[in-house]
Amino acid sequence: MKEKLPAVPEDKELQKQTLEELRRRAAKDALSGLLNRATVERCIRERLQAMAPQETCALFIIDLDDFKQVNDTLGHQAGDQAIRRTGQILSSIFRASDIVGRLGGDEFVAFLCGAPSEELVRRRAAEICEKLHLVLGDREVVNLTASVGAYLSAKGQSFEGLYQAADLALYKAKKAGKNRFCMKNRGGYQNEPEEVFRPVNAISLSNLLEKMDSGVALLEMGSTPRVIYVSASYCRILGVDMGAFALPKALSELIHPDDLAALEQTLRNALEKKTPAEHVHRISADGGRSWHWWHIRGIRMEYDNPNPVMLITAVDVSGFKDTERQQEEQIRQLRTALDQTSKRMWEVDLRTGRFCAYTRDGKYRELGEGKTPFPDNLIEGGWVHPNSVARFRTFARELLGGRAQDFGNFAVRSKDTGYYSWVSVSYRTLFDDVGRAVRAVGVLEELPRGLGGQGGWPPDQHPMPEELVADLIVRMRANLDLDTVELLWVEGTDLSGQVQETRCSQILQLERQKIFCRGEQTEFPDHFDRERLLALYRAGQHWLCAEYRRVDGSGNIRWVRHVLYLAEDPVSRQIYLFVYLLRLDPDRRLEYAIQRGARRDAVTRLFDRETVRQMAETLFSDRRGGNRAVAVLQVNGLMGQGEYAGQDTERLRYAVAAALALALGGGCVLGQYSAHQFLIVIPSVTEKEELRRRMEETIAFLRRVLAAEPGADALRFVAGISLCCPRPPRCTARCFPGRSARGPSGGMRRRTPWPLPRARRTGRGSICPRNREIG
Repeated sequence: MKEKLPAVPEDKELQKQTLEELRRRAAKDALSGLLNRATVERCIRERLQAMAPQETCALFIIDLDDFKQVNDTLGHQAGDQAIRRTGQILSSIFRASDIVGRLGGDEFVAFLCGAPSEELVRRRAAEICEKLHLVLGDREVVNLTASVGAYLSAKGQSFEGLYQAADLALYKAKKAGKNRFCMKNRGGYQNEPEEVFRPVNAISLSNLLEKMDSGVALLEMGSTPRVIYVSASYCRILGVDMGAFALPKALSELIHPDDLAALEQTLRNALEKKTPAEHVHRISADGGRSWHWWHIRGIRMEYDNPNPVMLITAVDVSGFKDTERQQEEQIRQLRTALDQTSKRMWEVDLRTGRFCAYTRDGKYRELGEGKTPFPDNLIEGGWVHPNSVARFRTFARELLGGRAQDFGNFAVRSKDTGYYSWVSVSYRTLFDDVGRAVRAVGVLEELPRGLGGQGGWPPDQHPMPEELVADLIVRMRANLDLDTVELLWVEGTDLSGQVQETRCSQILQLERQKIFCRGEQTEFPDHFDRERLLALYRAGQHWLCAEYRRVDGSGNIRWVRHVLYLAEDPVSRQIYLFVYLLRLDPDRRLEYAIQRGARRDAVTRLFDRETVRQMAETLFSDRRGGNRAVAVLQVNGLMGQGEYAGQDTERLRYAVAAALALALGGGCVLGQYSAHQFLIVIPSVTEKEELRRRMEETIAFLRRVLAAEPGADALRFVAGISLCCPRPPRCTARCFPGRSARGPSGGMRRRTPWPLPRARRTGRGSICPRNREIG
């Protein structure tokens, strides 16, 4: 369930408070609870400017050692747990007046200003290394530590200078062996002295047991189980004096009668199978007057006793049980509220993989035999359209892996009508007392592909291409002249009703802050400035397209494509803004190629032909992906003649490229084959007719959205398609024939591998599929 933006009321004071709340949320990193990167940089720069001449400052860069091992070994759930715990630990180390945040991934930052001394900086860095030592996992255990780079500086440094020095100190700390710190000051770099490390055998075991958050006990598993040893921490969390806790003590004297039989059975089964035992039950040391909820873990140990003896570790989870009951009540209330809307509620038990969906009256409606296993029976039962299966499996795999929250758009069959329709699916994961994901609770809502309108206005009233819908993250329609928002859909949640009183310029700035890299925030100034957008429209520029990394509401960093379209209302003559954000390559197979400096066309900013060929070879080399397709879309009349030559031609080429990048969604590779030809690589094809329908839908969308562009009425679209199976290099050679043939200037010869003249007529365009070993 996505956190909704509050509405901005008419009352000026309430409006101010609501906007402040919006800014506060935008400043926070959703996963760690610390400040996000953009807010951290802004606050540090402000502090640096306000420093007095005699003041000093210190910047700490904290990096978790071998964090990738946590995700690879234990999954995203353990990784998210580590990020949350790291945020809590860092908050406890630094003062409220210090700046503490998450830069992204497993990198954190802290900033002190005033009069921090070398000794204070050294103490803080050592404290971080000491306290940031997390033990994650049960059967497979990963020990997670941290390294710290610190830089102590006088007034006059920029943020970039501070960061560069602290980052180099961090590099030296990691090079010296990790789980240590390195500090830089005017005298140079100072590594952590070796004597600060204490050998493990120097730690007192009794002192360790006393200070543990969990209790430790030995349980003799005879005919009547009894406790024969307890630690001081066991008595402390139970709320009794250790001296008054008589041993041995029968287990039945401590455990709630309703829980005793199940607990004993669990322990004996573990002894028989020689596996660890886990159980949650109630326990009391005052004869049942007050009860605590405990989560215990037991394992057999070697002990001089005729009966088996188990080592028990216990954690008080009473607070979690209270929270669980509150969550159950909140879910019930949410279900009641959703009954009044078109939204439907669903949940997945992550321990059993069982899926439940609810009707408007809050009752479970079966989609199969009882509770349906997730996601296999939904897919095998035909509830998910074949074109959405691959995305849905990825979505389900991350959900079952413990991702904190996520969303996606899928074509799902309706129980009532039997027809498929597009729905937005979002969820939030609930965790138990030890940070394990136990249940995902989500909302499903039909996603309209178009909105009603009259006289062809607004342009987004028409159905959107399915590939666009599948990858859609953000959609907005705004009146730039009035600075108002008419429609806003963000990450699976329709916020249109909540932002009617919020200015469009404010929404644009809030979205700008979600760009991951600060440098990229300044790279696209036109996309987020209302006045600039109005000036662009007056200058004849109607389309903008950009790609960058964005931090979503779950704290995930993803590549997105940002497409903006400007149009004039033919009745009111007011300028409207249409915004679309698409998720690029959801399974991230192409991110590596994008990050390796791919070459782009100077006008359209699409990948050039050679770059697309290299990316296609990477895709085609993976035999698991099924059938592929390569298409050339030729736009006759695009090069311009007469009054539409020159600068107008370049503007029209850019508009066609941006509209095509929007129509095809984020899953295709799109490039420039020649000045009037576009190259499209489609990574996955289910069947030939589906591919034909997809191209026809794309061409129809282009005609519609480009109708108002000068010179667009002369455009004619012709498409040639080659279908092939993933067999490198033969298939790649078929799809890119003549790639080694060079023209006089070193470029590709003017050669088209698709039979475009024999294409089938479809109105003002043509499509010719060329079948190549389609499976």
